[in-house]
Amino acid sequence: MANDYHPRLCHIRKWPDFQGYGFNLHAEKGRAGQYIGKVDDDSPAQAGGLREGDRIVEINNVNIGNENHQQVVSRIKAGYEGILDEVALLVVDPEADKYFKEEKIVVRNDMAEVVRMETPPRPGQQDHRPEENSIENHEHEQEPEPEPEPEEPEEHVKAEYNNKVETTPRQSNIYPRLCHIIKWPDFNGYGFNLHADKENRQFIGQVDDDSPAEAAGLKMGDRIIEVNGVNIEEESHKEVIQRVKDGGNETRFLVVDKEADQYYKNNGIQVRGDLPEVKYIATPNKENSPFFPRLCHICKWPEFQGYGFNLHSDKSGQFIGKIDDGSPAEVAGLREGDRIIEVNGVNIESENNQQVIARIKEGGDETKLLVVDKAADNYYKSNNIIVKGDMTGVKHLTSAKKGTPGHDEKPGKHLNGETRQSEPVKSTPVTKEAPRPTSSPDTNGGLNLNLSAKEMRERLAQRKKKDVKSNMDFRSKYEIFQKM
Repeated sequence: MANDYHPRLCHIRKWPDFQGYGFNLHAEKGRAGQYIGKVDDDSPAQAGGLREGDRIVEINNVNIGNENHQQVVSRIKAGYEGILDEVALLVVDPEADKYFKEEKIVVRNDMAEVVRMETPPRPGQQDHRPEENSIENHEHEQEPEPEPEPEEPEEHVKAEYNNKVETTPRQSNIYPRLCHIIKWPDFNGYGFNLHADKENRQFIGQVDDDSPAEAAGLKMGDRIIEVNGVNIEEESHKEVIQRVKDGGNETRFLVVDKEADQYYKNNGIQVRGDLPEVKYIATPNKENSPFFPRLCHICKWPEFQGYGFNLHSDKSGQFIGKIDDGSPAEVAGLREGDRIIEVNGVNIESENNQQVIARIKEGGDETKLLVVDKAADNYYKSNNIIVKGDMTGVKHLTSAKKGTPGHDEKPGKHLNGETRQSEPVKSTPVTKEAPRPTSSPDTNGGLNLNLSAKEMRERLAQRKKKDVKSNMDFRSKYEIFQKM
């Protein structure tokens, strides 16, 4: 190899008269990987060839490029080939690291250029390693006693500096916070700003008073560790913003305040969402909002033809047309002008009129429509809130099924900002159209939507002589065709 760059395989062995290996680990901002920090003078690490600034490539012959700080610490503690007091680190100094990356060379312990170094034993120290080329049975060797667990783990956090183990008391007010922020219908956005410092660390800026962010425990100056379960410490400001947007109407921030941030850094602890001391805080539901979607569960009645509503569409979506008085649609809270968001739990905003009709027909004698009136629709759009059936504040309305009490009652007028007492439907029987014989092929609880347009025209032509409505215009016939 015609260069001066060599990986080093440092086999470090503890000494009986020295505490630990004598080096620290740290992760550098803006760069992936685990690095060697301070190396103590006259330590096993220094004698084994380890240098401050080295990047660790392998631990005990395992590549750790995708592992976090705690995983790396665990590998070091596990020892080398079952010997707890030894570890083998494959490292590169900054110059060698840059060279191998530029040349796109994958560093491995079996490369010919690797320089092998090891900590020499102290005088009189026993070498626990087996002789090379020998097969040794360790079945009868006495296993090391397990380390005692701390008596109060919730009050003490173990800080790991590559085998320098410290138990540092953690005050009760020092902990990460997992802030689950949920938008409110009557508030514009989450109510906080983001900013980044020169080291590309992401922080919470101004937090609005009485906002969803404030209610979820977010505070100005918090440093962001994770967004929606993903560590963002190496991501750019734009990438973090995009992750927040991807959450839709809610997002989760794992954050630490300045004091907690300093504590975890000083003790070499990587902050993660699965730490036992993490405090979960969520934005509470906000009741009595003036705007809300309605999930209308419409069930057909045996004495009424169809659902009792029409559909129409324009460039902005699918809308509810005329609603028949005393119909299942009216009882279930459907209103003329409502925009349809979902049909039977499926978002239909990108579907055409025929696809929506097909989804309604698939429901058989019942269907569920998630709708918003014009005022709510404008509000949600202006505040970039995605309307979904599982969001908080959805009003669930229904028309009673066949045979259930109360199917002849109207619901309260569930319009945004208005709720009225339910009123019973007049006892006068529905006489809008004479009942048809049950054997008629046209009856399907309403208009037979299984007929094609051609078959429907032929059927209507056959009825013209005896149909009392034969003088109706084309628009009226079209509305009958669209009626559910």
